[in-house]
Amino acid sequence: MDSAFEKKLDMGRIEQLLQHYQRDQPLRIFLCSPPDFRKTRIQKTLEIMSRNVPILPLLYLGSYLDMHGISVFISEAETLSEMKKEIASFSPHIVGVTATTSQIFQAFAIAHMVKVMDPHIIVVGGGPHMTFRYEEPPIEGEFDIVIRGAGELPLRALADGHPLKTIPGIAFRKGGALYSLPPETLSSQEYNTFPPPAYYLLEDLDRYRKDVLLISSRGCPFRCSMCASSHIWGRHWVSQHPETMISHLEAVLSQFQGIHNMILRYYDDTFTAHKPRIEHFLALLKKKKIHISFKCESRVDTFDNKLAHDLKTSGCTEVFFGIESGNQKFLNSIDKQITLNQIEKAVYATHRHGLRVCGSLMIGYPGETLQNVRETIAYAKHLELDRMQLSILTPFPGTRLFTQAQEQGWITTHDWNLYDGTYPVMHIDGILEHQLVSLLKEGYLSFYLDPQYLLRQIKTGHLIQEGYGMEIVRAFLKYVSTV
Repeated sequence: MDSAFEKKLDMGRIEQLLQHYQRDQPLRIFLCSPPDFRKTRIQKTLEIMSRNVPILPLLYLGSYLDMHGISVFISEAETLSEMKKEIASFSPHIVGVTATTSQIFQAFAIAHMVKVMDPHIIVVGGGPHMTFRYEEPPIEGEFDIVIRGAGELPLRALADGHPLKTIPGIAFRKGGALYSLPPETLSSQEYNTFPPPAYYLLEDLDRYRKDVLLISSRGCPFRCSMCASSHIWGRHWVSQHPETMISHLEAVLSQFQGIHNMILRYYDDTFTAHKPRIEHFLALLKKKKIHISFKCESRVDTFDNKLAHDLKTSGCTEVFFGIESGNQKFLNSIDKQITLNQIEKAVYATHRHGLRVCGSLMIGYPGETLQNVRETIAYAKHLELDRMQLSILTPFPGTRLFTQAQEQGWITTHDWNLYDGTYPVMHIDGILEHQLVSLLKEGYLSFYLDPQYLLRQIKTGHLIQEGYGMEIVRAFLKYVSTV
């Protein structure tokens, strides 16, 4: 075992610190997500589309901890130097860092920064990447503890000073080795006791008014091979009751009181997974005369004309579908379990009732040809999507695709910085993988600069509504001006 590993906090020292911190109540926890350090032109273009989107898991986690008497600070820093100042000012006992796969090295940088500032601060990691590769942050980085899966119960147990070996869902060092406890499955009953997101912990709510996020369920009952959602929550889907959804919505609206032109987005993996639940929620919205504008995410096989009508009359403005490909062969290859016919019916129903449609598509499937890629872009145009998100198929840790790619020898790099959907990290047949980045750019420009698309958006007024047109213009100018 190397000396650097030996010097890191192990179970005994962590427990000593936690017991010591119990005397300094309330215990202070600093929550953050790494600021993005974009490199490529396409990455920098996409960055401006998400700059003012809150880190939703931290808002729910912060709310839960605050409810239990723990002092919480949620970072809104856009650089490490800004975050360093926030940490110095708040003087936390624990720093919690959530990170996606492409952010993991930035998370390592945050952990190092914290340890340089004060080695007695306990650094806790979480998020999808650390859930599945929990051994990396304690061994390769300077994280003391990693939380696997949901963070509410483990973080509260840590704050309360529970012995580490009694806390499900965490990994830590013990005697020069790594000790891990599997996470517990969160019950629907317990999930419905969790409080609404703590937007009140953010400094500038007006910054987020166009993307006020909520989530009413965790996990996904479907098993798409490229998605980790059905695994990160223990292959278990839990949801809020419609009454809980209303309660949380009212609480969030009260936090944004005085701020106008808000747009809410339900960020569930599949908001419409259980249609009776959503129909009940929409009925309660009307009964209580709650008037909101919101967006949601759905699957084409859980969507129909009646649901489209009810969503529209309840204030929904846009539905996001995971379309993924314009080729049935590739839909089958990721076990999407939908058909092109279902896609077309769902998009038609959405448009028929005046809802905008955003669709996500991917390129870079093993065996895909240049012609297949261009067919997928043409399919997005054929569907007359109002927004398109295009990415390169990426085998994220924790997914069945990642396991398959490892077994087949497809993975070409473990540089996690590149695992953000804008860079090919898998070997596929032929020379297509060397063209994927340029094809991704070509796809975006071809879709958004298509004259028929622009005329359609002008006709419907979407270029003006919600700053839609300016968003596209800013992204395009950023793209062509970035080196």
